[in-house]
Amino acid sequence: MSPLAWLFGSRRTDLRSALTPEQCVERLKGAVDSPWALFGKNEVAGWVRPAAAWVRKRSFVRNSFRPVLRLTWQADGRYTAIVCRCGMSPWVAGFTGAWLGLLVLLTGLTTLLVFTEGFPAGTLAAFPILLAFVVGLVAIGRLIASGEEAFLLTWATRTLDAGPGPA
Repeated sequence: MSPLAWLFGSRRTDLRSALTPEQCVERLKGAVDSPWALFGKNEVAGWVRPAAAWVRKRSFVRNSFRPVLRLTWQADGRYTAIVCRCGMSPWVAGFTGAWLGLLVLLTGLTTLLVFTEGFPAGTLAAFPILLAFVVGLVAIGRLIASGEEAFLLTWATRTLDAGPGPA
């Protein structure tokens, strides 16, 4: 896996369950606490909708870079096909990507000003430092939560009585 995919990507896992989609929803509703509940009885918190869900491992530490498990399901003959996507929250990935894009734009504009208008070349030193800060922040956040992706997939497999889906 490339470093960028590890930092910002999500991994897809296909599962298959003998439960009906309605039974999957009921099981998930019973096993997921509201994201607003301070103290809950379940291991995960999130949202469950009729055809999709997203969950996070319950934690009392704020880490925006923790993985989120997004589940979608649909009936597939005798089984329910479940698609699991585990990765950084799309909001956090989007904000971080926009921040990096702004950094690249400002670096380009500053470089242009250094070479055309005579700005001090030392101004460019700030940009690699800012880039290293953002990449380091994301990497540390992902490392702190490194076991949560496996936990969430195991939790979903156990809760939905699911096994590997078709390749």
